[in-house]
Amino acid sequence: MSRHAVHLLSFGIPVFMLIVGLAWDAVRKHRRKRDVRRFERPLALRVLLAAAVGAAAVHIAVVPEHAREWVGYAIFFVAAAAGQLVGAAALAVGRSRLLCAWFAAGNLGVIGLWAVTRVIGVPVGPGAGQVEPVGVLDVVATGCELLVVLAAAACLWQRSRMPRRDQRRSLAQPAHG
Repeated sequence: MSRHAVHLLSFGIPVFMLIVGLAWDAVRKHRRKRDVRRFERPLALRVLLAAAVGAAAVHIAVVPEHAREWVGYAIFFVAAAAGQLVGAAALAVGRSRLLCAWFAAGNLGVIGLWAVTRVIGVPVGPGAGQVEPVGVLDVVATGCELLVVLAAAACLWQRSRMPRRDQRRSLAQPAHG
């Protein structure tokens, strides 16, 4: 069994199961609406968080392999994973449109770099100019990053449809006339 297959089994399957579990939980909760609503994270945000953790897990898993090639590659993967985990944690604690947009842009940048390394070649380091083959783990990570971008877009779209805080207050108060 190749190294990539072991990584896929140890990280890809649990991440996939986590995403499916979150989606299933959201469907169940949606069916069981109660009169008293409690604070819940929207489904798009929960998918974004799970996908970011999944991409970070893959990036952390491939650090040793890339460190053997060049320490710069390992630093990139540690930084990418840290950015994804810190960004996800920040969005879980306090949602902001700006943070959500920057988080999506960062993941889009990682997707773009992945595409460049698969089509044009690695931009820096000892492997500069060499085209990387498409592997299972990098497809899993890129798929998770694409989910992050799409879920962030959904979060931004949902937030743009909601009235601002000052508008909600005025909508809740009846007009005096």
